Amino acid sequence: MPQQDDTLESAHDARPGAPLAPARISLAQISDPRDVTPGLRRQLIDCWIAVTNAGGAAGFPFPPVGDDDVAPVADGLLGRLDARNSRLVIARSGEALAG
Repeated sequence: MPQQDDTLESAHDARPGAPLAPARISLAQISDPRDVTPGLRRQLIDCWIAVTNAGGAAGFPFPPVGDDDVAPVADGLLGRLDARNSRLVIARSGEALAG
C-alpha cells in the first residue's frame, strides 16, 4: 500500500483570470511494484507524455513522444521499485495525479 507522506495546501485554478483557491495536494511514496494499479500506471504514462510534449523535463529528450516510447520506460522503473533503494513519490489532487 502506498505510504501517505504529507498533505500540502496550495493555490490552484487552471482557468485564466480565475481567483486562486486552496487545493489540497497529497504526497504518497510507493516502494512496491504491487502498489501500482493499472490506473496509476496509465496516469503516470499520460503525465510523462504530456510533460515531454509540452517541452518539460520528464526524462525523454526528443519530443514528441508517445505510448510506445514512454510505457516501456515506465514499466521498467515501476518494476524496480524497492523499499530499500528505489521509491516513487507521487502528488495527487483528489484522485487525480498532479505530479
